Amino acid sequence: MSIPGSPEETTPRPKPRPAFGGSLLEVRGLSLSTRRGEQLTKDVSLYIRPGEMVVLTGPETPALSALLHALAGLLPLKDGQVFVDQVNLVANIKVFRSRIGYVPREDTLPEGDTVREVLQDAARMYLPRETSSEARRHKLVQVLMDMGLQEVESSRVNKLSDPQRRLVSVAVQVIKSPSYLLVDESASGSDAYSDAKLAKILHQFARKGLTVVMVSRSPAAAQLANKVAVLAPGGALAWYGPPDEALAYFREMMPEMQGTPEAVGFDAILPYLEGKNTTQHDGKDWGKRFQAHPAYELHSLNPLLTKRPDLLLQDRPLSRLRGDEEEAQAPRAIRQASAASQFFTLTGRSLRGLLRTRAGLMALIAPLLAAVIDLLISSPQMLDPFEGDPWRAAAVSGLLVFFSLLIPAVIFSQFLYQEKAVYRRDRRQNMSLTAYLFSKLWILGLFAGYQSLVLTVGHFIASGIGGGILSLPVYWFSLFLLSVIGGLLGLLASAIASSALSAIGIALLLIIPQVILGGVINPIIETNPASRILSMIMPARHGFEAVLTASGFGQDLVNDPCLRLSPEQQQTLSDEQKQVCACQGINIFSRCNFPGIYQTFSPAIEQNEPQAPTLGADVRLPVQPVLRQGITLEQFANEIGEYTLALESYQGILDRYISNLRQYAQALSTWQRNRSLAIGRAEGQLALANQRYGPFLGVSLASNWVTLIGFTLLFFVLLAVAQKRKGVI
Repeated sequence: MSIPGSPEETTPRPKPRPAFGGSLLEVRGLSLSTRRGEQLTKDVSLYIRPGEMVVLTGPETPALSALLHALAGLLPLKDGQVFVDQVNLVANIKVFRSRIGYVPREDTLPEGDTVREVLQDAARMYLPRETSSEARRHKLVQVLMDMGLQEVESSRVNKLSDPQRRLVSVAVQVIKSPSYLLVDESASGSDAYSDAKLAKILHQFARKGLTVVMVSRSPAAAQLANKVAVLAPGGALAWYGPPDEALAYFREMMPEMQGTPEAVGFDAILPYLEGKNTTQHDGKDWGKRFQAHPAYELHSLNPLLTKRPDLLLQDRPLSRLRGDEEEAQAPRAIRQASAASQFFTLTGRSLRGLLRTRAGLMALIAPLLAAVIDLLISSPQMLDPFEGDPWRAAAVSGLLVFFSLLIPAVIFSQFLYQEKAVYRRDRRQNMSLTAYLFSKLWILGLFAGYQSLVLTVGHFIASGIGGGILSLPVYWFSLFLLSVIGGLLGLLASAIASSALSAIGIALLLIIPQVILGGVINPIIETNPASRILSMIMPARHGFEAVLTASGFGQDLVNDPCLRLSPEQQQTLSDEQKQVCACQGINIFSRCNFPGIYQTFSPAIEQNEPQAPTLGADVRLPVQPVLRQGITLEQFANEIGEYTLALESYQGILDRYISNLRQYAQALSTWQRNRSLAIGRAEGQLALANQRYGPFLGVSLASNWVTLIGFTLLFFVLLAVAQKRKGVI
């Protein structure tokens, strides 16, 4: 595609169609400063023709990079302007983003991808939407050849040398056929051979019509350039023009080198500007000195604006004349890949990046390790009324909630930070933020589904679930929502972190309060009122409720009407009133299935009440004989003897009765005490469990799921805001 006013349209003689439609770049009086007000560039003006290769050099790297940022439209401009084909760049940045090739100092390549995969993704995302698959493949092969990357196209990025990675970064920008290419100096540094190789490749692109601006300190790059822009300390333009003229210009100002002109090269100019070899000139005067030189009007300013007579020698003279009167119209925006297409490309890249790194191995192994821990601390009898342990069962559920939040938070805490340079590169090309975030959410969803499945099946094998196999989907979905929330908190930490270590720290700071204030470790009833209020806004609280409910823990406590009363009201209940309750009174050991409740069981519960002894209806006190008329003394004596014997027998019966009565009283007391102790211990255990975990029980699963989904949406919105604030520089 050619741009109106390009050389092939204005030159009368037919010329071969260039591979690139290079743009005209104009920098007018550009002054840049840091946020602290430190001067970076001062009144810099450049005129860069289409198809020219310009090397920016100087002793101060931040100033050079800032100038390149301005040419890329990444900085708001207060003093000065940048025009692309006579169109204001900053005012039309959305149109030009897809037309600018910008290679920053930092590395912008995904570590786990091969060179071919990197370029394939770039072709899918950056080339015009209507580009066919065949055209993309042809473009990819051509770029691999132009950049000399055929031998390493199957190699992963993390296996490449720094110079090779630099070539791939340039190839990513070249593959979209930009209007102009900006290449910053590598932050990792490179050797002279690599610098010369890259400069030679860029020079070939310029010969094909691409406008190239390169920041470099390499003498070889400067010699290959059409023009060299030299920034002096303080940001003033010390020179802009052809490299041979630059050498002659600085040779005149370096009297100590005039005797040996062959030794004067660009490697000597930068130390001279810094004042390392001489103190003859003040760096602040470089700008004024160059503006007084004829080269300033000839090369830095628009020749038409300076009324030079070489109109016929200029590129696109008619468009220049029109440009003197009014600004040209901005070109139409290039329709790149749709948001849906970007989503699939970004998802594939993220999935490859996850599976090919240690994070991917951790993502596969960590849920399995959590399931193994569950197997070690759980038991099939954990929820059994006879051998179960309610505190152990609740602790295991809390541990699963903790794992569901912690594991994805740690894994995904590095997800965005590690590719922040790649993200900025893609955002500079109008990448959809929605497509980017949804690709991460999709990967997180896959991991959350896998983790919750492993934890659910592992827990079912380890201890079973109260609701049986039919409750597994309910249990899985509760853990799934928790895993998604944990991953979103990790992504949020990754979005706001300033280093890889701080990302993990922020993720832990977001997770630990969830576990503590959510009641997973410390029961809510044992915390202060403020903590109980805060627990309501903790996703872990609602997740813990859902997991406990799904596991069937404490279902009888929820259904018992007596336990819905206050502790004071429960104490006033009579045994008759407790008969309607399953988990109060004697019914505890026949109708209540709370874990471990039968461990307080006493045999007295099943024994009948001891029977009270009786004397018998035929046992009576003997009647004492009396002396009556007509009875002989001998007869009376016999009666007295018989009476004495009967009285002794009665006394023996009475003594045995009293002994039996004492034994009965003791047996009755023991029976009543054992029953009361068993029931009291059971009621006390149920009361404590109800006090600790009552707030978590009897909840509506649907309501808790809706709450967790609400937290998911909230954290996703916060993530989008944090990621958008990163910018594109």
